[in-house]
Amino acid sequence: MVLGSRTADRDLTLSCLGTDLNSTIHPRLEGQGLLVEAIKVLAIIWERLSALARQQAPLVKILVAGTSQVGKTSLVQSYVFNDFLDVSPTIGINFAQKVCLGEQGPLNLSIWDLSGEMRFKFLIPQFCSGAIGLVLVFDQARSDTLNASAEWLDFIGRYAHPFHSKAIVLVGAKSDLASRVPLHEINTFCTEHKIAAFIPCSAKTGANVHRVFESLTTIIQRTLPELSSSTFPHLAVS
Repeated sequence: MVLGSRTADRDLTLSCLGTDLNSTIHPRLEGQGLLVEAIKVLAIIWERLSALARQQAPLVKILVAGTSQVGKTSLVQSYVFNDFLDVSPTIGINFAQKVCLGEQGPLNLSIWDLSGEMRFKFLIPQFCSGAIGLVLVFDQARSDTLNASAEWLDFIGRYAHPFHSKAIVLVGAKSDLASRVPLHEINTFCTEHKIAAFIPCSAKTGANVHRVFESLTTIIQRTLPELSSSTFPHLAVS
Protein backbone atom coordinates (compact mmCIF):
# COMPACT_ATOMS: atom_id res chain seq x y z
CA MET A 1 0.00 0.00 0.00
CA VAL A 2 1.32 3.42 -0.89
CA LEU A 3 0.15 6.36 1.20
CA GLY A 4 -2.22 8.80 -0.50
CA SER A 5 -3.53 8.48 -4.02
CA ARG A 6 -1.51 6.41 -6.45
CA THR A 7 -1.19 9.35 -8.84
CA ALA A 8 -0.03 11.79 -6.18
CA ASP A 9 2.42 9.34 -4.65
CA ARG A 10 3.77 8.35 -8.05
CA ASP A 11 4.33 12.00 -8.92
CA LEU A 12 6.08 12.61 -5.60
CA THR A 13 8.20 9.50 -5.86
CA LEU A 14 9.10 10.07 -9.50
CA SER A 15 10.23 13.59 -8.66
CA CYS A 16 12.39 12.13 -5.93
CA LEU A 17 13.58 9.38 -8.24
CA GLY A 18 15.21 11.93 -10.47
CA THR A 19 12.68 13.57 -12.79
CA ASP A 20 12.49 16.90 -10.99
CA LEU A 21 15.75 16.72 -9.10
CA ASN A 22 17.80 16.06 -12.20
CA SER A 23 16.18 18.82 -14.26
CA THR A 24 16.07 21.55 -11.61
CA ILE A 25 19.06 20.88 -9.42
CA HIS A 26 21.86 18.81 -10.89
CA PRO A 27 22.63 20.94 -14.00
CA ARG A 28 23.26 24.05 -11.91
CA LEU A 29 25.19 22.49 -9.06
CA GLU A 30 28.91 22.12 -8.91
CA GLY A 31 31.36 20.97 -6.25
CA GLN A 32 30.25 21.52 -2.68
CA GLY A 33 27.17 23.42 -3.87
CA LEU A 34 25.71 20.14 -5.10
CA LEU A 35 26.02 18.64 -1.62
CA VAL A 36 24.43 21.62 0.13
CA GLU A 37 21.51 22.01 -2.26
CA ALA A 38 20.81 18.27 -2.49
CA ILE A 39 20.65 18.01 1.30
CA LYS A 40 18.23 20.95 1.47
CA VAL A 41 15.87 19.34 -1.04
CA LEU A 42 16.04 15.95 0.67
CA ALA A 43 15.37 17.57 4.05
CA ILE A 44 12.14 19.05 2.67
CA ILE A 45 11.11 15.68 1.20
CA TRP A 46 11.98 13.87 4.44
CA GLU A 47 9.94 16.34 6.52
CA ARG A 48 6.89 15.91 4.27
CA LEU A 49 7.02 12.13 4.35
CA SER A 50 7.69 12.08 8.09
CA ALA A 51 4.48 14.02 8.66
CA LEU A 52 2.56 11.46 6.60
CA ALA A 53 4.22 8.56 8.35
CA ARG A 54 3.34 9.75 11.85
CA GLN A 55 -0.32 9.42 10.88
CA GLN A 56 0.11 5.85 9.67
CA ALA A 57 3.01 3.54 10.57
CA PRO A 58 6.47 4.12 12.09
CA LEU A 59 8.82 5.59 9.52
CA VAL A 60 12.10 3.74 9.00
CA LYS A 61 14.90 4.76 6.73
CA ILE A 62 16.50 2.02 4.65
CA LEU A 63 19.23 2.11 2.04
CA VAL A 64 19.47 0.29 -1.28
CA ALA A 65 23.13 0.09 -2.23
CA GLY A 66 25.57 -1.70 -4.49
CA THR A 67 27.89 -1.01 -7.37
CA SER A 68 26.71 0.79 -10.50
CA GLN A 69 24.13 -0.76 -12.86
CA VAL A 70 23.31 -3.86 -10.81
CA GLY A 71 19.57 -3.12 -10.89
CA LYS A 72 18.94 -1.14 -7.68
CA THR A 73 16.60 1.48 -9.13
CA SER A 74 14.71 -1.09 -11.21
CA LEU A 75 14.20 -3.11 -8.01
CA VAL A 76 12.75 -0.08 -6.19
CA GLN A 77 10.53 0.84 -9.15
CA SER A 78 9.25 -2.72 -9.40
CA TYR A 79 8.46 -2.79 -5.69
CA VAL A 80 6.76 0.61 -5.44
CA PHE A 81 4.84 0.58 -8.73
CA ASN A 82 4.81 -3.09 -9.78
CA ASP A 83 6.40 -1.87 -12.99
CA PHE A 84 9.73 -2.60 -14.67
CA LEU A 85 11.71 0.23 -16.20
CA ASP A 86 15.13 -0.04 -17.81
CA VAL A 87 16.54 3.09 -16.17
CA SER A 88 19.78 5.03 -16.61
CA PRO A 89 22.41 5.13 -13.83
CA THR A 90 21.33 7.06 -10.74
CA ILE A 91 22.60 10.61 -10.28
CA GLY A 92 23.41 10.97 -6.59
CA ILE A 93 20.34 9.36 -5.07
CA ASN A 94 16.82 8.14 -5.84
CA PHE A 95 14.08 8.27 -3.26
CA ALA A 96 10.80 6.40 -2.73
CA GLN A 97 8.38 5.58 0.05
CA LYS A 98 5.95 2.74 0.71
CA VAL A 99 4.22 1.04 3.62
CA CYS A 100 5.32 -2.57 4.00
CA LEU A 101 3.63 -5.20 6.14
CA GLY A 102 5.96 -7.29 8.29
CA GLU A 103 5.10 -10.11 10.65
CA GLN A 104 4.57 -7.62 13.49
CA GLY A 105 2.61 -5.03 11.52
CA PRO A 106 3.35 -2.25 9.03
CA LEU A 107 6.41 -0.06 8.71
CA ASN A 108 6.60 2.98 6.51
CA LEU A 109 9.75 2.41 4.46
CA SER A 110 11.66 5.49 3.39
CA ILE A 111 13.80 3.97 0.62
CA TRP A 112 17.04 5.73 -0.27
CA ASP A 113 18.52 4.28 -3.46
CA LEU A 114 22.20 5.25 -3.54
CA SER A 115 24.15 5.79 -6.75
CA GLY A 116 26.78 3.14 -7.35
CA GLU A 117 29.04 5.51 -9.29
CA MET A 118 32.26 6.47 -7.55
CA ARG A 119 31.97 10.15 -8.54
CA PHE A 120 28.95 10.51 -6.23
CA LYS A 121 30.43 8.66 -3.28
CA PHE A 122 31.26 11.87 -1.44
CA LEU A 123 27.49 12.40 -1.03
CA ILE A 124 26.83 9.02 0.56
CA PRO A 125 27.78 9.85 4.19
CA GLN A 126 25.04 12.49 4.38
CA PHE A 127 22.45 10.14 2.89
CA CYS A 128 23.33 7.23 5.21
CA SER A 129 22.56 9.10 8.43
CA GLY A 130 19.77 7.45 10.39
CA ALA A 131 19.40 4.37 8.17
CA ILE A 132 18.50 1.24 10.15
CA GLY A 133 18.23 -1.25 7.30
CA LEU A 134 20.10 -2.12 4.11
CA VAL A 135 19.22 -3.87 0.86
CA LEU A 136 22.61 -4.74 -0.61
CA VAL A 137 22.32 -5.52 -4.32
CA PHE A 138 24.65 -7.35 -6.69
CA ASP A 139 24.15 -8.59 -10.24
CA GLN A 140 24.06 -12.38 -10.44
CA ALA A 141 25.18 -12.15 -14.06
CA ARG A 142 28.36 -10.24 -13.08
CA SER A 143 30.57 -12.07 -10.62
CA ASP A 144 32.66 -9.00 -9.76
CA THR A 145 29.67 -7.18 -8.28
CA LEU A 146 29.46 -9.50 -5.26
CA ASN A 147 33.04 -8.71 -4.24
CA ALA A 148 32.35 -5.00 -4.73
CA SER A 149 29.48 -5.32 -2.25
CA ALA A 150 31.98 -5.80 0.57
CA GLU A 151 33.34 -2.30 -0.05
CA TRP A 152 29.81 -0.89 0.17
CA LEU A 153 29.20 -2.65 3.46
CA ASP A 154 32.35 -1.17 4.93
CA PHE A 155 31.66 2.31 3.59
CA ILE A 156 28.02 2.47 4.71
CA GLY A 157 28.92 1.00 8.09
CA ARG A 158 30.89 4.14 8.92
CA TYR A 159 27.89 6.42 8.61
CA ALA A 160 24.59 4.54 9.01
CA HIS A 161 22.78 3.92 12.29
CA PRO A 162 24.53 1.12 14.25
CA PHE A 163 21.35 -1.00 14.09
CA HIS A 164 21.66 -1.29 10.29
CA SER A 165 24.33 -3.98 10.58
CA LYS A 166 21.73 -6.35 12.05
CA ALA A 167 19.17 -5.69 9.33
CA ILE A 168 20.77 -6.43 5.98
CA VAL A 169 19.32 -8.37 3.07
CA LEU A 170 21.64 -9.41 0.24
CA VAL A 171 19.86 -9.37 -3.11
CA GLY A 172 21.00 -11.22 -6.21
CA ALA A 173 19.39 -9.09 -8.91
CA LYS A 174 18.53 -10.17 -12.45
CA SER A 175 17.71 -13.73 -11.45
CA ASP A 176 15.98 -14.10 -14.82
CA LEU A 177 19.48 -14.28 -16.34
CA ALA A 178 22.00 -17.08 -15.98
CA SER A 179 23.90 -16.71 -12.70
CA ARG A 180 27.68 -16.41 -12.85
CA VAL A 181 28.07 -16.36 -9.08
CA PRO A 182 28.22 -19.79 -7.39
CA LEU A 183 25.80 -20.23 -4.49
CA HIS A 184 28.58 -21.34 -2.14
CA GLU A 185 30.36 -17.99 -2.70
CA ILE A 186 27.15 -16.14 -1.85
CA ASN A 187 26.67 -18.22 1.32
CA THR A 188 30.28 -17.59 2.33
CA PHE A 189 29.83 -13.86 1.77
CA CYS A 190 26.72 -13.82 3.97
CA THR A 191 28.47 -15.77 6.72
CA GLU A 192 31.57 -13.58 6.70
CA HIS A 193 29.56 -10.36 6.84
CA LYS A 194 26.80 -11.63 9.16
CA ILE A 195 24.07 -10.90 6.64
CA ALA A 196 20.62 -12.02 7.76
CA ALA A 197 19.23 -13.21 4.41
CA PHE A 198 20.01 -13.74 0.75
CA ILE A 199 17.20 -13.39 -1.79
CA PRO A 200 17.56 -13.78 -5.57
CA CYS A 201 15.07 -11.61 -7.43
CA SER A 202 14.17 -10.16 -10.80
CA ALA A 203 12.76 -6.65 -11.21
CA LYS A 204 11.91 -7.61 -14.80
CA THR A 205 9.66 -10.56 -13.92
CA GLY A 206 8.76 -9.37 -10.43
CA ALA A 207 10.02 -12.60 -8.85
CA ASN A 208 10.75 -12.14 -5.12
CA VAL A 209 10.72 -8.32 -5.37
CA HIS A 210 8.15 -7.87 -2.58
CA ARG A 211 9.79 -10.62 -0.55
CA VAL A 212 12.99 -8.53 -0.36
CA PHE A 213 11.33 -5.62 1.42
CA GLU A 214 8.95 -7.73 3.47
CA SER A 215 11.90 -9.77 4.74
CA LEU A 216 13.86 -6.65 5.66
CA THR A 217 10.79 -5.22 7.44
CA THR A 218 10.44 -8.38 9.51
CA ILE A 219 14.15 -8.45 10.32
CA ILE A 220 14.00 -4.83 11.52
CA GLN A 221 10.98 -5.63 13.69
CA ARG A 222 12.69 -8.67 15.21
CA THR A 223 15.92 -6.76 15.80
CA LEU A 224 14.16 -3.74 17.28
CA PRO A 225 11.18 -5.13 19.26
CA GLU A 226 10.83 -1.73 20.94
CA LEU A 227 10.02 -0.17 17.56
CA SER A 228 6.71 1.65 17.90
CA SER A 229 5.15 5.01 17.16
CA SER A 230 6.12 6.25 20.61
CA THR A 231 9.75 5.13 20.61
CA PHE A 232 10.59 5.42 16.93
CA PRO A 233 11.48 9.14 16.83
CA HIS A 234 14.55 8.32 18.91
CA LEU A 235 15.69 5.86 16.24
CA ALA A 236 14.93 7.94 13.16
CA VAL A 237 17.80 10.29 12.48
CA SER A 238 17.33 12.32 9.32
